[in-house]
Amino acid sequence: MKCATTVWVILAVTTLFLLPDLALTANEEKILNLYTWADYVPKGVIAEFEREYGIKVNYDTYDNDNILSSKLLAGSSGYDLVGIADEDLQRLMPVGVFRKLDKSKLPNLKNMNPEIMRRMAFSDPGNEHVFVYTWGSTGIAYNVDLINERLPDATLDSAAMIFDPDIIRYFADCGVVFVDDPGTTIRLALLYLGYDINDTRQESFDEAERLLKAVRPYIRYFSGSLTQIDMAAEEICLAIMWSGDYSYSNRIAEAAGKSLNLAYFVPKEGTNIWIDTFAMPADLPHPENAHLFLNFMMRPKIAAQSSNFNQYPVGNLGALEFIEPGTRNNPAIFPPPEVLARMHTRTAHDMETKRRVNRIWARLKAGF
Repeated sequence: MKCATTVWVILAVTTLFLLPDLALTANEEKILNLYTWADYVPKGVIAEFEREYGIKVNYDTYDNDNILSSKLLAGSSGYDLVGIADEDLQRLMPVGVFRKLDKSKLPNLKNMNPEIMRRMAFSDPGNEHVFVYTWGSTGIAYNVDLINERLPDATLDSAAMIFDPDIIRYFADCGVVFVDDPGTTIRLALLYLGYDINDTRQESFDEAERLLKAVRPYIRYFSGSLTQIDMAAEEICLAIMWSGDYSYSNRIAEAAGKSLNLAYFVPKEGTNIWIDTFAMPADLPHPENAHLFLNFMMRPKIAAQSSNFNQYPVGNLGALEFIEPGTRNNPAIFPPPEVLARMHTRTAHDMETKRRVNRIWARLKAGF
């Protein structure tokens, strides 16, 4: 009997070392530590998850991708799930800071959009590490009435609206804004010039910089979040914007009782597709809770709440029938197939390329 007991003890100890996840989840506390952008997951969704599973969600936020990267690289962040964009994921994946998904715990994967998952595999081969949350485009938003007043025959399908000095100059008085995202804007310039979105040759960058400098006198400012408010207030009339931000401008105007004629298009020359995800740090403290949350977020009705809230498409095909018609039928938010076809996946810039891009951007913003 003593011998048998000894055998069981040895087996138990061996199991703890060979299967650490089982030992961890057996005593997992009812906590989930989430780290992402502010106001990105609806409070109602968080509350519903907490009620159903009795798990307390600690929602921490960051406003800079560099902060997220630093915490992940340092290790022991204490987070179970982090929100991360596809391009940043590419940079961090090779150093092993993320844990693979246990797909056996994610039966709701069947609800995901195959086309978006295919594109996500560019950054996460085999879709092994991340849950696709939202996605979208970078395009050109404008105030239809203010543009027509100044140039009735404006080319409203081309990036010439922002990159041709002979066109953009007409709109300088009503306000032109470029998104304060050097990688995105320079890639748009490359596509307009006929280059590949992932071209990093010095001669291509030099030409893109000359193009941007030629239109610099007509740009009022560079921003992200401020653009939403100013577009809704008619303080600006033309902007490079993310698709959801454009839609949010409409909501701001409606909430203020204003009836604005705003529009958005993806340039015929092409743009990028961006994909935001949730990933598990390799040393997360609550893997079981993390999988529960991800599977919960893959429910069609839950995914639809996110899309209705933040005005971005979700990577969930089953959610479409539960998304508000005004959002679901908005081509700026859910682009039709022919528009999606000209949205390109980006390869993350290496550090040297990032430095080159940032130097171009610094010169552009400084005006020299």
